[in-house]
Amino acid sequence: MVTRQLLMDADGVLQVFSGGWPDAFAPYVGERADEFADRILDLEAPALAGREPVLPMLGELLREFGVTADPAAVHDDIWLRIEVDGEVLALVRELRASGVRVHLASNQRAERAEVMLHRLGYADEFDGLFLSHALGAVKPDPAFFRAVVDDLEVAPADLILVDDNAANIASAAGLGLGAVHWSVHEDRASPRRALGEIGFPA
Repeated sequence: MVTRQLLMDADGVLQVFSGGWPDAFAPYVGERADEFADRILDLEAPALAGREPVLPMLGELLREFGVTADPAAVHDDIWLRIEVDGEVLALVRELRASGVRVHLASNQRAERAEVMLHRLGYADEFDGLFLSHALGAVKPDPAFFRAVVDDLEVAPADLILVDDNAANIASAAGLGLGAVHWSVHEDRASPRRALGEIGFPA
């Protein structure tokens, strides 16, 4: 019986932005989509940690880029149009059916998390939900992973993170967690093979 548990990232692993990242911004900022996406990543950490609302920051950034569209409409158009990868979700279901505990471990704002958990049904697809806005810490901050370890009351080595972000992988590994670095855009056999090699029934 596998006693280790899996931590599954969301964006880039289980799901993608409809239209792609950063291409989803192109209808609003044109050829500056890459620049806009980089700025978002720099500025949204307080919102991801649940400390500040996202719309004021988004509105200010849109104005900086000369966009007059309503920030709430832009937010919903980009962040709430989520495409779930059926193959990865099937893997989650297979692992859970075989007795493996699988948890969602993702940087998410409260508004988007609500859509993921209830509209997309993630609340029923995972054994545990570890989201940055609720934890008050954002990956790759080690505090995120410490909070997960403390909540699950397990040794770090009993947790395996599947994530597409190298910094997140390094942070988790630095605390003693196992890790599989993989993106949904890569070879689909890789996560099954990697998990199988460390004893998961994948």
